[in-house]
Amino acid sequence: MHILYVIHAFPWNETTGATLVLDNYVKQAALSNITVSIMVPEIAYRHIEYSEYGDAVRLYSFRSQENWAISAFDFALLDAEVSVPVLDVLPDLVHVIDWVSFHPAVHPFLRKLGCPIVRSVCNFEEFCPLTTPVFHNPHAEPCHVPLSPEQCLDCVADHAKLTVPGALYTYKVLVRDLVAYRNNYRQGMLPLLTRRTDFVRNLFRKYVDYVVFPSGNFGQYFRAQLQDTIDFKVIPHGLSEVDAVPMRESTAPIRILYTGGDRDAKGWAVMSAALEILARAPNPQFEIHCVGNAHGIPEHYFQNPNIKLMRAPAYSRHDSAQVLGTFDIAIAPSQFESYGLFVRECVQSRVLPIVTPSMGVSEFIVNGENGFQIEEPYGVNLANAILALTADPNALTALRVGLNVSSVSTAAAEFDELLGIYRQLLDVSDVV
Repeated sequence: MHILYVIHAFPWNETTGATLVLDNYVKQAALSNITVSIMVPEIAYRHIEYSEYGDAVRLYSFRSQENWAISAFDFALLDAEVSVPVLDVLPDLVHVIDWVSFHPAVHPFLRKLGCPIVRSVCNFEEFCPLTTPVFHNPHAEPCHVPLSPEQCLDCVADHAKLTVPGALYTYKVLVRDLVAYRNNYRQGMLPLLTRRTDFVRNLFRKYVDYVVFPSGNFGQYFRAQLQDTIDFKVIPHGLSEVDAVPMRESTAPIRILYTGGDRDAKGWAVMSAALEILARAPNPQFEIHCVGNAHGIPEHYFQNPNIKLMRAPAYSRHDSAQVLGTFDIAIAPSQFESYGLFVRECVQSRVLPIVTPSMGVSEFIVNGENGFQIEEPYGVNLANAILALTADPNALTALRVGLNVSSVSTAAAEFDELLGIYRQLLDVSDVV
């Protein structure tokens, strides 16, 4: 069996949930004597300097689409004449992890290969131009589905980037011109957003044979927007087995990891509300290490001695177990996670996660068994949880020792379920 995987980037060039999942698939396929190829958009292929997989995995590129989040959802582009790659080995099956940055003509190209097409749906970028539908509501709660074009128009217009010419403006004239610009932008954008859902429905009807969701809650959310019948299965993403790293015994100061940076989609609003409370706490017994883009975090948070917030360097997927092994608690305050791979990694490494309810995370975390899920008001309850858990290092160590590591699915188990779908679609009983 030969599988062609389609994704927006190579795993060794980018560490995201999608690329981590693909990396597991490639490795598990090799263990099952299945050969694979990977196709990425040209913009990602240009950055290839080497391949972690050597000659065992063939690599291809397909034409990219500029401004993909807005411009790719055009029916006319499906029929566009574009140069296509010549595949050295024709696949028995295609598995699209995502098609971000690809020209839409990739879909008819894949269909013409004449084999089944499996589609993973790990995020909401096909329906939401901002990828994560949390920007319409004031506290980054998920938007209600089905989304309306008018609702999306507000978000897209609010986040549109524009260049103000270097001419001399009075404030009154500048405001007038900006309002005019926004109105013109909205008028041009509305038709694109109106046809977007129809375009995506057409993709799933014509170019997808089977859909895989990482969690039941997210699958339900996506299907409520799609409003169409599809064959699907929920298969939790699994983690590769890692070499055991000795668990850090919790001692003051308790080390806390936060990886959301200043991103609203990753829960910065919740985190900042908690920091305001923690800033007034006497004699803190913890330090918070912030990984991720922190440029938008006000400097006074880093200067406050009560919070002990400090910047921490990013780490690669190869080092995640070693890095996580140096922490006691992890904070994941996002309210929109299709799965929550990071939370599972924490449990695997016996780092106690504190989370907000967010689709794939909320159906995984069982309070007191493999973490703690806080309720509203999130900022207040996050601060209270941090203070309570860091007050008694011995009790925290006991909680971490007792984490139900077996609740984390393995990469092998995930691929076994996928293999069942592959065989079903190919109508074969053995992998050949």
